[in-house]
Amino acid sequence: MVDVFYVETRKKIDSLNLSVLDSILGKTISLAATVQYLDILPTVQRYLEKRGHNVVVKDGAYYKGHVVGCQAQAFDLDSDDFLLLCDGSFHGLNNALLINKEINVFNGESLIKIEQKDLDKYYKEIKLKQNKFLINNKVGLLISNKMGQKSLSSDIVKNNIEKLGKKLYIFECDNVDIGEFENFNDIKIFVNTACFGLGIDDKRIINLHDIIEFLK
Repeated sequence: MVDVFYVETRKKIDSLNLSVLDSILGKTISLAATVQYLDILPTVQRYLEKRGHNVVVKDGAYYKGHVVGCQAQAFDLDSDDFLLLCDGSFHGLNNALLINKEINVFNGESLIKIEQKDLDKYYKEIKLKQNKFLINNKVGLLISNKMGQKSLSSDIVKNNIEKLGKKLYIFECDNVDIGEFENFNDIKIFVNTACFGLGIDDKRIINLHDIIEFLK
């Protein structure tokens, strides 16, 4: 057995282009960050407060103001605007979907916004995947063995899917290689219990929380 060590890292940013945040107009701003950006969170908070905003930083996944792709508890849903410090749009989109709110994403240099139209587009894709899950009798179940991603309720999920009269095929691994799906062309839909990003990236994958309503 190979020992695996998980080491947190913080992104080094030489300078912050904080002026781009001036376009955020809400009186109350809920502020959060991925683990790589936690070190600049206090600086961003002070900048916004000096400009008259009330900044809310709640307890998060592991640290104050900390979000991950599948957990958005650090956001305060009663705020006027939401600001996430991270790279790219992956965490921004995932968290926007979780809280069903538009989110501003700041990487230290530029600001982008996950808008309602982006959420609506994904919700339409979810509906298509839900229909695919309901009409297909063969279903794949993706289970990750990675720390923090392994589903503790996979047996319950398995039983509930089989109660729908479906033939279930279980794929349990450390890393999900979607290229391997080509070897299982008769399976049209895979239920994902691991990282939510898999369900966003591939039309053949639906996240578990998007079919929970059918498993009651």
